[in-house]
Amino acid sequence: PTQGAISCIGLVSNDANCLKFAVGDSNGKIYIYSLDSKVNKFEEIANFELPYGFYAMALNMIKLSDAEYIILSGGSKPVINVISLDMCTMKMTLKASLPGHDDWVRSIAIRQLATTMETVEGVTYPKTTYIFASASLDRIIRLWKLTIEASSNPVYVETNKLKLLTSKEYRFETATNRCCIFLDAILMGHDDWVSEVTWKPRKNEGQKEFENENDLMLLSSSADSSIMMWKSDPISGVWFPEVRLGEMAIKGASTATGSSGGFYCSKWIFDEDTNTEIVLSNGKTGSFRCWEKDLVKDKVYNSRTTFVGAARAITDISWAASGEYFLATSLDQSTRLYAKWSRDGEKWFEFGRPQIHGFDMITVKSINGTRFVSAG
Repeated sequence: PTQGAISCIGLVSNDANCLKFAVGDSNGKIYIYSLDSKVNKFEEIANFELPYGFYAMALNMIKLSDAEYIILSGGSKPVINVISLDMCTMKMTLKASLPGHDDWVRSIAIRQLATTMETVEGVTYPKTTYIFASASLDRIIRLWKLTIEASSNPVYVETNKLKLLTSKEYRFETATNRCCIFLDAILMGHDDWVSEVTWKPRKNEGQKEFENENDLMLLSSSADSSIMMWKSDPISGVWFPEVRLGEMAIKGASTATGSSGGFYCSKWIFDEDTNTEIVLSNGKTGSFRCWEKDLVKDKVYNSRTTFVGAARAITDISWAASGEYFLATSLDQSTRLYAKWSRDGEKWFEFGRPQIHGFDMITVKSINGTRFVSAG
Protein backbone atom coordinates (compact mmCIF):
# COMPACT_ATOMS: atom_id res chain seq x y z
CA PRO A 1 0.00 0.00 0.00
CA THR A 2 1.05 3.59 -0.61
CA GLN A 3 2.28 5.65 2.33
CA GLY A 4 0.49 8.87 1.35
CA ALA A 5 -2.55 10.19 -0.47
CA ILE A 6 -2.83 8.88 -4.05
CA SER A 7 -2.15 11.67 -6.54
CA CYS A 8 -2.45 9.87 -9.90
CA ILE A 9 -2.78 6.50 -11.61
CA GLY A 10 -1.25 5.45 -14.94
CA LEU A 11 -2.15 2.48 -17.13
CA VAL A 12 -0.20 0.76 -19.91
CA SER A 13 -1.12 2.77 -23.00
CA ASN A 14 -0.07 0.37 -25.78
CA ASP A 15 -1.55 -2.87 -24.38
CA ALA A 16 -5.15 -2.83 -23.19
CA ASN A 17 -4.83 -6.40 -21.91
CA CYS A 18 -1.83 -5.70 -19.67
CA LEU A 19 -2.82 -5.95 -16.00
CA LYS A 20 -0.21 -3.61 -14.59
CA PHE A 21 -0.55 0.01 -13.49
CA ALA A 22 1.43 2.73 -11.73
CA VAL A 23 0.34 4.76 -8.71
CA GLY A 24 1.85 8.04 -7.49
CA ASP A 25 1.43 9.26 -3.92
CA SER A 26 1.95 12.44 -1.91
CA ASN A 27 5.23 11.17 -0.47
CA GLY A 28 6.95 11.42 -3.84
CA LYS A 29 6.98 7.72 -4.67
CA ILE A 30 5.72 5.61 -7.59
CA TYR A 31 4.37 2.11 -7.00
CA ILE A 32 3.85 -0.55 -9.67
CA TYR A 33 1.02 -3.03 -9.15
CA SER A 34 0.41 -6.27 -11.04
CA LEU A 35 -2.33 -8.89 -10.90
CA ASP A 36 -1.30 -12.02 -9.03
CA SER A 37 -3.35 -14.75 -10.72
CA LYS A 38 -2.80 -17.19 -7.85
CA VAL A 39 -4.69 -15.08 -5.32
CA ASN A 40 -6.62 -12.98 -7.90
CA LYS A 41 -5.39 -9.79 -6.29
CA PHE A 42 -3.25 -6.83 -7.33
CA GLU A 43 0.08 -6.81 -5.51
CA GLU A 44 2.90 -4.25 -5.38
CA ILE A 45 5.87 -5.51 -7.39
CA ALA A 46 8.18 -2.46 -7.37
CA ASN A 47 8.43 1.12 -6.15
CA PHE A 48 10.62 4.11 -6.90
CA GLU A 49 11.36 7.28 -4.96
CA LEU A 50 11.24 10.33 -7.19
CA PRO A 51 13.80 13.16 -6.95
CA TYR A 52 13.38 15.38 -3.90
CA GLY A 53 10.45 17.78 -4.18
CA PHE A 54 8.85 15.99 -7.15
CA TYR A 55 5.30 14.72 -6.68
CA ALA A 56 3.71 12.81 -9.54
CA MET A 57 0.52 14.30 -11.02
CA ALA A 58 0.52 12.42 -14.34
CA LEU A 59 1.64 8.85 -15.06
CA ASN A 60 1.68 6.72 -18.19
CA MET A 61 3.33 3.40 -19.01
CA ILE A 62 4.69 1.82 -22.20
CA LYS A 63 5.23 -1.91 -22.53
CA LEU A 64 8.42 -2.69 -24.45
CA SER A 65 8.20 -6.41 -23.74
CA ASP A 66 6.99 -8.72 -20.99
CA ALA A 67 10.23 -7.96 -19.15
CA GLU A 68 10.61 -4.21 -19.78
CA TYR A 69 8.44 -1.16 -19.24
CA ILE A 70 8.93 2.60 -19.42
CA ILE A 71 7.08 4.96 -17.06
CA LEU A 72 6.61 8.64 -17.91
CA SER A 73 5.91 10.90 -14.95
CA GLY A 74 4.94 14.57 -14.84
CA GLY A 75 4.31 16.51 -11.67
CA SER A 76 5.28 19.33 -9.37
CA LYS A 77 8.44 20.34 -11.25
CA PRO A 78 8.77 21.52 -14.87
CA VAL A 79 10.28 18.23 -16.10
CA ILE A 80 9.07 14.83 -17.28
CA ASN A 81 10.85 11.94 -15.58
CA VAL A 82 11.48 8.83 -17.69
CA ILE A 83 11.82 5.67 -15.59
CA SER A 84 12.53 2.11 -16.71
CA LEU A 85 11.18 -1.02 -15.03
CA ASP A 86 13.06 -4.32 -15.36
CA MET A 87 10.70 -7.18 -14.51
CA CYS A 88 13.59 -9.62 -14.15
CA THR A 89 15.20 -7.70 -11.30
CA MET A 90 12.12 -5.67 -10.29
CA LYS A 91 14.34 -2.58 -10.39
CA MET A 92 13.19 0.90 -11.42
CA THR A 93 15.80 3.34 -12.76
CA LEU A 94 15.57 7.04 -13.66
CA LYS A 95 16.79 7.26 -17.26
CA ALA A 96 16.15 10.90 -18.21
CA SER A 97 14.49 14.13 -17.10
CA LEU A 98 12.99 16.07 -19.99
CA PRO A 99 13.05 19.87 -19.49
CA GLY A 100 11.10 22.44 -21.48
CA HIS A 101 7.94 23.23 -19.56
CA ASP A 102 7.92 26.26 -17.27
CA ASP A 103 5.40 24.91 -14.75
CA TRP A 104 3.88 21.71 -13.38
CA VAL A 105 2.96 18.94 -15.84
CA ARG A 106 -0.62 17.78 -15.29
CA SER A 107 -1.26 15.24 -18.05
CA ILE A 108 0.60 12.85 -20.37
CA ALA A 109 -1.03 10.99 -23.29
CA ILE A 110 0.75 8.38 -25.44
CA ARG A 111 -0.07 6.87 -28.83
CA GLN A 112 1.95 4.31 -30.79
CA LEU A 113 2.69 5.12 -34.44
CA ALA A 114 3.29 2.73 -37.34
CA THR A 115 6.54 0.73 -37.10
CA THR A 116 9.15 1.63 -39.71
CA MET A 117 12.01 -0.39 -41.14
CA GLU A 118 15.50 1.11 -40.93
CA THR A 119 18.62 -0.03 -42.80
CA VAL A 120 22.02 0.70 -41.22
CA GLU A 121 25.28 -0.85 -42.43
CA GLY A 122 23.36 -3.35 -44.52
CA VAL A 123 21.20 -4.51 -41.60
CA THR A 124 17.42 -3.94 -41.82
CA TYR A 125 15.50 -3.87 -38.56
CA PRO A 126 12.19 -2.47 -37.20
CA LYS A 127 12.03 0.80 -35.25
CA THR A 128 9.02 1.51 -33.06
CA THR A 129 7.92 5.12 -32.57
CA TYR A 130 5.63 6.55 -29.90
CA ILE A 131 4.30 10.09 -29.77
CA PHE A 132 3.28 11.53 -26.43
CA ALA A 133 1.77 14.86 -25.44
CA SER A 134 2.42 16.66 -22.15
CA ALA A 135 0.08 19.34 -20.78
CA SER A 136 1.33 21.93 -18.31
CA LEU A 137 0.19 24.81 -16.16
CA ASP A 138 2.40 27.04 -18.34
CA ARG A 139 -0.47 26.93 -20.94
CA ILE A 140 1.71 24.98 -23.38
CA ILE A 141 1.32 21.48 -24.85
CA ARG A 142 4.50 19.74 -25.94
CA LEU A 143 4.65 16.81 -28.33
CA TRP A 144 7.54 14.37 -27.91
CA LYS A 145 8.64 11.35 -29.89
CA LEU A 146 10.13 8.20 -28.40
CA THR A 147 11.90 5.75 -30.73
CA ILE A 148 12.78 2.23 -29.60
CA GLU A 149 15.01 -0.34 -31.28
CA ALA A 150 16.95 -3.40 -30.18
CA SER A 151 20.33 -2.73 -28.58
CA SER A 152 21.92 -5.30 -30.89
CA ASN A 153 21.16 -3.21 -33.97
CA PRO A 154 23.95 -1.06 -35.47
CA VAL A 155 23.88 2.60 -34.44
CA TYR A 156 22.92 5.15 -37.08
CA VAL A 157 25.08 8.28 -36.90
CA GLU A 158 23.64 11.48 -38.41
CA THR A 159 26.41 13.47 -40.12
CA ASN A 160 24.46 16.17 -41.99
CA LYS A 161 22.20 17.33 -39.18
CA LEU A 162 22.10 21.07 -38.43
CA LYS A 163 22.45 20.98 -34.65
CA LEU A 164 21.19 24.53 -34.13
CA LEU A 165 17.90 23.73 -35.91
CA THR A 166 17.11 20.42 -34.20
CA SER A 167 15.94 19.64 -30.68
CA LYS A 168 18.15 17.88 -28.20
CA GLU A 169 17.94 14.09 -28.12
CA TYR A 170 17.79 12.21 -24.83
CA ARG A 171 19.24 8.74 -25.32
CA PHE A 172 19.25 5.84 -22.88
CA GLU A 173 19.29 2.06 -22.89
CA THR A 174 17.33 -0.63 -21.11
CA ALA A 175 18.40 -4.26 -20.78
CA THR A 176 17.59 -5.10 -24.42
CA ASN A 177 16.48 -1.86 -26.09
CA ARG A 178 17.95 1.47 -27.18
CA CYS A 179 15.69 4.50 -26.74
CA CYS A 180 15.72 8.10 -27.90
CA ILE A 181 13.35 10.96 -26.94
CA PHE A 182 13.20 14.35 -28.65
CA LEU A 183 10.80 17.31 -28.82
CA ASP A 184 8.64 17.22 -31.93
CA ALA A 185 6.25 20.19 -31.65
CA ILE A 186 4.94 22.93 -29.34
CA LEU A 187 1.20 23.68 -29.28
CA MET A 188 0.18 27.15 -28.12
CA GLY A 189 -3.40 28.41 -28.05
CA HIS A 190 -4.82 28.12 -24.55
CA ASP A 191 -4.89 31.21 -22.32
CA ASP A 192 -4.73 29.42 -18.97
CA TRP A 193 -3.63 26.13 -17.37
CA VAL A 194 -3.92 23.10 -19.62
CA SER A 195 -5.57 20.45 -17.46
CA GLU A 196 -5.58 17.35 -19.66
CA VAL A 197 -4.68 15.98 -23.09
CA THR A 198 -6.02 12.83 -24.72
CA TRP A 199 -5.69 11.30 -28.20
CA LYS A 200 -8.68 10.65 -30.43
CA PRO A 201 -9.79 7.06 -29.78
CA ARG A 202 -9.70 4.46 -32.52
CA LYS A 203 -13.05 3.30 -33.80
CA ASN A 204 -11.83 -0.23 -33.18
CA GLU A 205 -9.55 -0.38 -30.14
CA GLY A 206 -8.69 -4.00 -30.90
CA GLN A 207 -7.13 -3.22 -34.28
CA LYS A 208 -3.56 -4.40 -34.74
CA GLU A 209 -2.22 -1.65 -36.98
CA PHE A 210 -1.24 1.74 -35.61
CA GLU A 211 -1.92 5.21 -36.96
CA ASN A 212 -0.10 7.38 -39.37
CA GLU A 213 0.86 10.66 -37.70
CA ASN A 214 -1.30 12.67 -40.11
CA ASP A 215 -4.39 10.80 -38.94
CA LEU A 216 -3.92 11.67 -35.26
CA MET A 217 -5.98 14.24 -33.38
CA LEU A 218 -5.35 15.54 -29.88
CA LEU A 219 -7.96 16.84 -27.44
CA SER A 220 -6.97 19.38 -24.78
CA SER A 221 -8.96 21.01 -21.96
CA SER A 222 -8.00 24.15 -20.10
CA ALA A 223 -8.88 26.42 -17.20
CA ASP A 224 -9.70 29.09 -19.81
CA SER A 225 -13.05 27.27 -20.32
CA SER A 226 -12.12 25.97 -23.75
CA ILE A 227 -11.56 22.56 -25.31
CA MET A 228 -9.49 22.28 -28.48
CA MET A 229 -9.00 19.51 -31.02
CA TRP A 230 -5.53 19.67 -32.59
CA LYS A 231 -4.49 18.17 -35.91
CA SER A 232 -1.26 18.32 -37.91
CA ASP A 233 -1.17 19.74 -41.41
CA PRO A 234 -0.27 16.89 -43.81
CA ILE A 235 2.04 19.11 -45.85
CA SER A 236 3.86 21.29 -43.30
CA GLY A 237 3.42 19.06 -40.25
CA VAL A 238 2.36 22.09 -38.16
CA TRP A 239 -0.25 21.35 -35.49
CA PHE A 240 -3.25 23.70 -35.30
CA PRO A 241 -6.63 23.70 -33.46
CA GLU A 242 -9.21 22.37 -35.89
CA VAL A 243 -12.22 22.55 -33.51
CA ARG A 244 -12.84 24.66 -30.42
CA LEU A 245 -15.56 23.93 -27.85
CA GLY A 246 -16.54 25.55 -24.56
CA GLU A 247 -16.86 29.22 -23.75
CA MET A 248 -15.18 32.54 -24.39
CA ALA A 249 -14.11 33.28 -20.80
CA ILE A 250 -12.08 35.96 -19.08
CA LYS A 251 -8.66 34.71 -18.04
CA GLY A 252 -8.32 34.34 -14.29
CA ALA A 253 -12.06 34.68 -13.63
CA SER A 254 -13.21 32.69 -10.62
CA THR A 255 -16.55 31.13 -9.75
CA ALA A 256 -17.24 34.12 -7.47
CA THR A 257 -17.59 36.30 -10.59
CA GLY A 258 -19.88 33.84 -12.32
CA SER A 259 -17.21 32.05 -14.38
CA SER A 260 -17.34 28.28 -14.67
CA GLY A 261 -13.74 28.07 -13.46
CA GLY A 262 -12.67 26.21 -16.58
CA PHE A 263 -12.35 22.48 -17.19
CA TYR A 264 -10.60 20.04 -14.88
CA CYS A 265 -10.35 17.17 -17.36
CA SER A 266 -11.74 15.91 -20.66
CA LYS A 267 -12.35 12.54 -22.29
CA TRP A 268 -12.80 11.66 -25.94
CA ILE A 269 -15.16 8.70 -26.27
CA PHE A 270 -16.24 6.70 -29.31
CA ASP A 271 -19.61 4.98 -28.87
CA GLU A 272 -19.56 1.90 -31.10
CA ASP A 273 -23.28 1.23 -30.62
CA THR A 274 -24.36 4.57 -32.09
CA ASN A 275 -21.22 5.25 -34.16
CA THR A 276 -20.82 8.68 -32.55
CA GLU A 277 -17.97 10.64 -31.02
CA ILE A 278 -18.55 12.18 -27.60
CA VAL A 279 -16.47 14.75 -25.71
CA LEU A 280 -17.09 14.78 -21.95
CA SER A 281 -15.58 17.28 -19.53
CA ASN A 282 -16.13 18.43 -15.96
CA GLY A 283 -15.46 21.69 -14.17
CA LYS A 284 -14.73 23.31 -10.86
CA THR A 285 -18.37 23.73 -9.92
CA GLY A 286 -19.19 20.02 -10.08
CA SER A 287 -20.87 20.18 -13.47
CA PHE A 288 -20.31 18.10 -16.60
CA ARG A 289 -20.30 19.34 -20.18
CA CYS A 290 -20.94 17.03 -23.10
CA TRP A 291 -20.69 17.43 -26.88
CA GLU A 292 -21.65 14.93 -29.57
CA LYS A 293 -20.29 15.01 -33.11
CA ASP A 294 -22.87 15.73 -35.79
CA LEU A 295 -23.31 12.69 -38.04
CA VAL A 296 -23.89 14.88 -41.12
CA LYS A 297 -21.89 18.07 -40.70
CA ASP A 298 -18.12 17.76 -40.51
CA LYS A 299 -16.26 19.42 -37.60
CA VAL A 300 -19.56 20.24 -35.87
CA TYR A 301 -20.17 19.13 -32.26
CA ASN A 302 -23.57 19.67 -30.67
CA SER A 303 -23.96 20.33 -26.95
CA ARG A 304 -25.91 17.69 -25.03
CA THR A 305 -27.57 17.76 -21.62
CA THR A 306 -25.66 15.84 -18.96
CA PHE A 307 -25.06 15.50 -15.25
CA VAL A 308 -24.96 18.69 -13.21
CA GLY A 309 -25.33 19.51 -9.55
CA ALA A 310 -23.80 20.94 -6.41
CA ALA A 311 -20.13 20.30 -5.77
CA ARG A 312 -20.67 19.94 -2.01
CA ALA A 313 -23.50 19.00 0.37
CA ILE A 314 -26.94 20.54 -0.23
CA THR A 315 -28.21 22.24 2.94
CA ASP A 316 -31.75 23.39 2.09
CA ILE A 317 -34.47 23.21 -0.58
CA SER A 318 -37.43 25.52 -1.20
CA TRP A 319 -40.20 25.11 -3.78
CA ALA A 320 -41.56 28.05 -5.71
CA ALA A 321 -45.19 28.87 -4.88
CA SER A 322 -46.26 27.79 -8.36
CA GLY A 323 -44.40 24.49 -8.11
CA GLU A 324 -42.65 25.13 -11.43
CA TYR A 325 -39.17 25.00 -9.93
CA PHE A 326 -37.28 24.64 -6.66
CA LEU A 327 -34.18 26.29 -5.21
CA ALA A 328 -31.33 24.46 -3.46
CA THR A 329 -28.55 25.96 -1.37
CA SER A 330 -25.23 24.21 -0.86
CA LEU A 331 -21.94 24.36 0.98
CA ASP A 332 -20.35 25.02 -2.42
CA GLN A 333 -21.46 28.67 -1.91
CA SER A 334 -24.21 28.63 -4.53
CA THR A 335 -28.00 28.67 -4.84
CA ARG A 336 -29.21 26.66 -7.84
CA LEU A 337 -32.54 26.56 -9.64
CA TYR A 338 -33.89 23.20 -10.84
CA ALA A 339 -36.89 22.74 -13.13
CA LYS A 340 -38.47 20.19 -15.45
CA TRP A 341 -37.52 20.27 -19.12
CA SER A 342 -40.26 18.71 -21.21
CA ARG A 343 -38.06 18.67 -24.33
CA ASP A 344 -35.87 15.98 -22.80
CA GLY A 345 -38.40 13.44 -21.61
CA GLU A 346 -39.80 15.35 -18.63
CA LYS A 347 -36.47 15.28 -16.83
CA TRP A 348 -35.26 17.72 -14.18
CA PHE A 349 -32.17 19.84 -14.81
CA GLU A 350 -30.28 22.72 -13.28
CA PHE A 351 -31.42 25.76 -15.24
CA GLY A 352 -29.40 28.46 -13.51
CA ARG A 353 -27.51 29.69 -10.48
CA PRO A 354 -29.33 32.82 -9.27
CA GLN A 355 -26.77 33.23 -6.48
CA ILE A 356 -23.04 32.63 -6.32
CA HIS A 357 -21.91 33.72 -2.87
CA GLY A 358 -18.73 34.16 -0.85
CA PHE A 359 -19.90 31.99 2.05
CA ASP A 360 -21.24 28.47 2.45
CA MET A 361 -25.00 28.69 1.99
CA ILE A 362 -27.20 27.29 4.79
CA THR A 363 -30.86 28.00 4.00
CA VAL A 364 -33.18 29.34 1.30
CA LYS A 365 -36.86 30.37 1.18
CA SER A 366 -38.84 31.24 -1.95
CA ILE A 367 -40.96 34.43 -1.59
CA ASN A 368 -42.72 34.46 -4.96
CA GLY A 369 -42.01 33.50 -8.54
CA THR A 370 -39.13 35.95 -8.96
CA ARG A 371 -37.75 36.53 -5.45
CA PHE A 372 -36.18 34.48 -2.69
CA VAL A 373 -34.21 35.03 0.50
CA SER A 374 -31.15 33.00 1.51
CA ALA A 375 -28.60 32.93 4.32
CA GLY A 376 -25.01 31.82 4.64
